[in-house]
Amino acid sequence: MSLRREREEWVEIMSMSDPSESARDFSRAGSAGLAAGIFNSPLASSLSELLAAHARQTPDAVALAAPGRSPGPTGALLSYRQLASDVGEVARTLKEIGVGRRDRVAVVLPNGPTMAAAFLGVSMGAICAPLNPAYRRSEFDFYFSDLGARAVILPAGDADSEARAAAAARGIPILEASAASDADAQAGRFLLTGDRVAPPLLPELSGPEDVALILYTSGMTSRPKAVPLSHRAICMSAHNIALALGLMPRDRCLNVMPLFHAHGLIIAILSSLTAGGSVVCSPGFSVDEFFAWLAEFRPTWYTAAPTIHHAVVEGAAGHRDPLRQVRLRFIRSSAAFLPPAVKAGLEREFTAPVIEAYGMTECTQIMSNPLEEGQRRAGTVGVAAGPSVAIQDEAGKRLPPGQAGEIVIRGPAVMLGYDGGPAPGENPVVDGWFRTGDLGVLSPDGYLSLTGRLKDIINCGGEKIAPTEVDEVLMDHPAVFQAVAFGVPHPSLGEDVAAAVVLRAPGSITGKQLRDFAATRLAHYKVPREILIVPEIPKSPTGKLRRAGLAEAFGLSTPPGARSDRGAPVPSRADTIEQQLAKIWSDLLGVDRIEAGANFFRLGGDSILASRLVARVRKEFQVELPLRVLFETPTFAEISSVIENEKRQPRPLVSMPVAGPARPRAAAPEPAPRVQSPTAAPETTNPSPAFSLFFFSSDGSTTSGEKYRLVLEAAQFADRHGYAAIWTPERHFHAFGGLYPNPAVLGAAIAAVTNRIQIRAASVVLPLQNPIRVAEEWAVVDNLSRGRVGVSFASGWHVNDFSLWPSHYADRRTVMLDGARTVCDLWEGKSIMAPNGLGNEVAVKTFPRPIQSSLPIWFSCQSDAMFRTAGELGAGVITSMFLMSVEELAGKIAIYREGRAARGHEPHAGRVAVSLHTYLAEDPAAVREKVSGAYLDYLLVNLGLQAARVRGSGEEFDLADADKEFLTRQASQRLFSERGLVGTVASCREKVAALAAIGVNEIACLIDFGIDFDSVMASLYQLNKLKELSSRPVEASEVTR
Repeated sequence: MSLRREREEWVEIMSMSDPSESARDFSRAGSAGLAAGIFNSPLASSLSELLAAHARQTPDAVALAAPGRSPGPTGALLSYRQLASDVGEVARTLKEIGVGRRDRVAVVLPNGPTMAAAFLGVSMGAICAPLNPAYRRSEFDFYFSDLGARAVILPAGDADSEARAAAAARGIPILEASAASDADAQAGRFLLTGDRVAPPLLPELSGPEDVALILYTSGMTSRPKAVPLSHRAICMSAHNIALALGLMPRDRCLNVMPLFHAHGLIIAILSSLTAGGSVVCSPGFSVDEFFAWLAEFRPTWYTAAPTIHHAVVEGAAGHRDPLRQVRLRFIRSSAAFLPPAVKAGLEREFTAPVIEAYGMTECTQIMSNPLEEGQRRAGTVGVAAGPSVAIQDEAGKRLPPGQAGEIVIRGPAVMLGYDGGPAPGENPVVDGWFRTGDLGVLSPDGYLSLTGRLKDIINCGGEKIAPTEVDEVLMDHPAVFQAVAFGVPHPSLGEDVAAAVVLRAPGSITGKQLRDFAATRLAHYKVPREILIVPEIPKSPTGKLRRAGLAEAFGLSTPPGARSDRGAPVPSRADTIEQQLAKIWSDLLGVDRIEAGANFFRLGGDSILASRLVARVRKEFQVELPLRVLFETPTFAEISSVIENEKRQPRPLVSMPVAGPARPRAAAPEPAPRVQSPTAAPETTNPSPAFSLFFFSSDGSTTSGEKYRLVLEAAQFADRHGYAAIWTPERHFHAFGGLYPNPAVLGAAIAAVTNRIQIRAASVVLPLQNPIRVAEEWAVVDNLSRGRVGVSFASGWHVNDFSLWPSHYADRRTVMLDGARTVCDLWEGKSIMAPNGLGNEVAVKTFPRPIQSSLPIWFSCQSDAMFRTAGELGAGVITSMFLMSVEELAGKIAIYREGRAARGHEPHAGRVAVSLHTYLAEDPAAVREKVSGAYLDYLLVNLGLQAARVRGSGEEFDLADADKEFLTRQASQRLFSERGLVGTVASCREKVAALAAIGVNEIACLIDFGIDFDSVMASLYQLNKLKELSSRPVEASEVTR
């Protein structure tokens, strides 16, 4: 029978059959039916074994087809018998010219049947490394060098190609693939010619453990990695795909994906051949040709990336005739998130199910939604369809269903390691599990939901934002065709969110309108501060929308303030709204030039500065600017417009307290002379932190006679259970912290009821004190406690506190450091010179003599500069995570230890203590119920403290009710995520481990933030369990509950 006649009968038979019968067969059988025989091809261990088996069993069945090479609807068919013979000949040719099974052959051929056959033939006799023919000369230079290519296969006749020039320059032998130009020639048949590169070799075919294929990762976030895949691995991957899709010999795939990546080579080509089916090898995707190929070849399925699916849905309206002629059994999608609207459009146009799957170059397929009706689950990439899959946390601990973490996999289809080994600092395979770098959540019944990439996560002031969540919200708008969110630099938040959007119809919506839309569906910090309407979003060679590098591509990679702002300059007239507002922006942001398109947050604004802006606008313009409006319309021109509109319709003002504590912004102080650091043995590892209790009540205004009951009874509990210390602060003139105007007095009371625990001042504000008096008071406490005191010095931050010593406010940091030296000298028994009542300098020496010969010194730190200074002085550090993420704290600890090393102190001997709001109970719901209300009330009192601070500096700073609620809710959400030790013993143990990993030595648990006495005392027993558990390694048998 002629191949032309064979093709005609093939199309005829397939057009007579109803693919829905196959779908119904599969639906009835379910996954058990697959094992029973719907997909019954044996598992091959090498490509040669696979093709030989089909050549024996179904020699005349069609393996490859292709659109015609000359005008007209022609396409010649290649049988399994001929395919096996041809690719065997390619392998033999390689041996004859001296290329062995461990030699690497770069294959640079266009998409189509020749590339498909070359992949099979080269892999059977050597290592095939397919490369994108569209690469530039510099890219070919890199890949040829990185591969150590023994030879390069190029199309015959492309004398001027970049690949040929690069190979010739490197002296790499060039082999030419000559495909027959006759339209009747069989798909995939070609002649391989070239000069001998070495003496001929024995005709030995590659075995199961030999590398068949080297593919490169996209390199979108770093240098591309070479992924070696063995014959066994790719055969296993193809088998897994065929099994998941229920592929049969009658199935025919239309491949439109590139054949230099796993999607085209393994998912489309090799899985089809594994099932004994056939594949149509197209030259690449084109909307019009795609529908013509559907009508010509009547495929039963196709697989593609979402961008191609999107184009298919968009083009369907103009191709109704082909759609009526084809009956797809299913459509497969992977490589990126498939928007629900695109999925619905595909299923509507083709009346076929869309199977969403998940994989990667290092393993090909990992998860796949079941084909069986009713088993597919929207919003997921399905169930395990090949390797074993687990979720783990940052410490490598396995997580139970429902908890998000990094996806890890293992199995015979997973690569064993990158070619040349991992990059410095990377360890992709740990205990046999490959770390994918993807984030996800497994449901109890095994369905995986992807939540992002580790490297894509946007860290906005400690809030972790998965950009895919922002993508999905923007894609829900009917005007949006494509959307990609990405991180951009921010001077105080670290990163902020931006997005690039392609519209269906240019000009149909503005970036502001899209921000407004997103603001109704996302928390404010997730709403993109900048939405760029662009004609096109860059894509990878496989059609994935790029996320990495978009900040650079769109000119947003330079930190704000280091680049010019967008838009026209602000008018120069001083009496305009714009000029007055520009003055406010300049004052708050420290930026000299403000332009109309400038974005408040891109210039360094954050929630605290936003609150101050709102207050200044209220004072100077007598208009109400809700804080949420600023987050939704952050550009200068937008805010000016809002103010102008509000002035036309004035509203009554409501004065409310302001936001949480601002981080100190002063420059680094001059280093003071030596002070004594807390005692600590040098450490080279990060053991579990010690635990202590910290007090900072908001209850200073009450008249209860039991104000200090919690402090004293909690201190006794901590003393009995081996806690490290009790910390008490210094606060003045406000209910927030007002229980603690003098930590030495309370320290004396604690000394009287405890025996072992350290008694520490969390902040002795030296600019408010006479250092002589400080040395005297704490020497008394040291005697009462028998040598258990330590003191942390602070410079002070609340302007009203300096009513105690107004002249010290301007130079408070220098005063603090000088005072610390004086206290230490007096403590050690030295005399100092001080003026007496007549102004004469006299020698002063303090009494009583303390028990400790040197006073353990700490500094209260928030700024990078103060962390460094504390390190240089050899002191300890006490800090708070109220306005700091774990990542920010890690950076500051590194600065601290660098400062120690620079001055000759042992870096790891320094102590870092971190205060965290703390409450633990057995029931997570009970924790949230108990903490939420108390913490919100606590924050409201804190807001009052901040308002008093700003008003004390002469600046009006009040907030509306809605703004106050907005800020307190925002802070409350952070408490439950990473800025508090709030939850169960199990959940908090992970937070302790995270802090230990960055070098925290002590966790100071702040327990008096408004929760009733009995509940706090009960919580201490749970905290003690956490302390005991955290002092030993996690056992493999432990399971998070």
